[in-house]
Amino acid sequence: MSLWGLDEFMDADDTQPSAFIVPRCQWQAAVLFRFMDTQYPATVSPIDMVDRFREREWEKPDLVFMKTETSRKIAALAEDFKSAYEEVLAYMRRLEKAEVVYQKPGKTFYMTYDFKKKLKATLEALQAADANRDVIREVYEDIEKLLKPGGGGMPDFEGWLQQQANQHELAVQEFLANDDLVYGIVENLKEIEQVIQKRADGEWEELPDDLMGLPLVDMVNRLMQTWHEAEESAGDGWRARMENP
Repeated sequence: MSLWGLDEFMDADDTQPSAFIVPRCQWQAAVLFRFMDTQYPATVSPIDMVDRFREREWEKPDLVFMKTETSRKIAALAEDFKSAYEEVLAYMRRLEKAEVVYQKPGKTFYMTYDFKKKLKATLEALQAADANRDVIREVYEDIEKLLKPGGGGMPDFEGWLQQQANQHELAVQEFLANDDLVYGIVENLKEIEQVIQKRADGEWEELPDDLMGLPLVDMVNRLMQTWHEAEESAGDGWRARMENP
């Protein structure tokens, strides 16, 4: 999460006890998004969030109907124990200390304009990264389909994408959020796809110098050999046989 500047407010690796069955960062994200969607002078309270979490059945079942007095007795014996309400309130006060939210009387809070703007920009970047992933995957799978008749198996897409990001010393989401890098990788993949298609159509063309870390030379050679054998054995129907095995 460090890319998006939210690591200070999201406990992705937290292992502390919790009143919730979902990961801490999940309900924390729900709190942040609720703040983002709430327009001042409306505010968000811990009770409001706990009620929402109960509707989603995020709270541990044994704690749902626990009385406040009981939870206080447990907290007196177990220092790290907090009820759902206390846990959310502590998180909101943490955000207040970081000047992400301000508190109004009655333990209700609202998000600052600057952080709300930052959070919206983060969400837009994440959405753009997801869209770019889909664009890259589509071309990647098109190449995979072309190579399939030759028995060539492309590397796992996510693993390959991680390698591309590593080359630029970026996290995958950072890589995908960079439109220039995404454009370059898509254009390279399309060039590879076009060359393979031309080879399959009987037109010789060299593969690009940059094969994007894909073991294409052997796979393309196997594909050509398979097409050649099919042409010799199936006569005029060889192409249909290859394209529709």
